[in-house]
Amino acid sequence: MKYLLIVSFIFGILTSKIYAEKCWSEKIGYKCCSSPNAVLQLTDIFGYWSVEDGEWCFIRRRCFSEKLGFPCCSDPSTVVVFVDESSEWGVENDGWCGF
Repeated sequence: MKYLLIVSFIFGILTSKIYAEKCWSEKIGYKCCSSPNAVLQLTDIFGYWSVEDGEWCFIRRRCFSEKLGFPCCSDPSTVVVFVDESSEWGVENDGWCGF
């Protein structure tokens, strides 16, 4: 039980740090994708991945809401509270944010 608690705690810290950085994947040996139009190949708990030159690369977060004047949701614990035709929205700091 203690082991599970420790693992959960460490995972939470790592996940928070990962979401806070724009190109964290270099720390684990993967470059960020250079193309702004990278084709999504895989989604996991850490984000979106593609392949460039035969190597996995991390797709930097694309956030639709910035174009609309709203920030991207930055807290990994933020939940989706509204879904429209093509977007998911959450609330942080008493304001809307996009996923």
